[in-house]
Amino acid sequence: MDKNAKRNRRKSKKVCPKCGGNSIASILRGYPIFSEKLDQDIRDGKVVLGGCCVMDNDPKWHCNKCENEW
Repeated sequence: MDKNAKRNRRKSKKVCPKCGGNSIASILRGYPIFSEKLDQDIRDGKVVLGGCCVMDNDPKWHCNKCENEW
């Protein structure tokens, strides 16, 4: 199994601990370099922008169903 297949399999198993939803996005913080792929990932709900400040205890995941972040 290649790296992309493993990564996609891990991502698909994410479940929101609050509502049980499985539409989960990773939270991207900092100053991202925008590209067509990033724009598409944002529109598809795979990525959400978390702001420019990066702290050690920032949540990494965002539930697209209930907006919970963990």
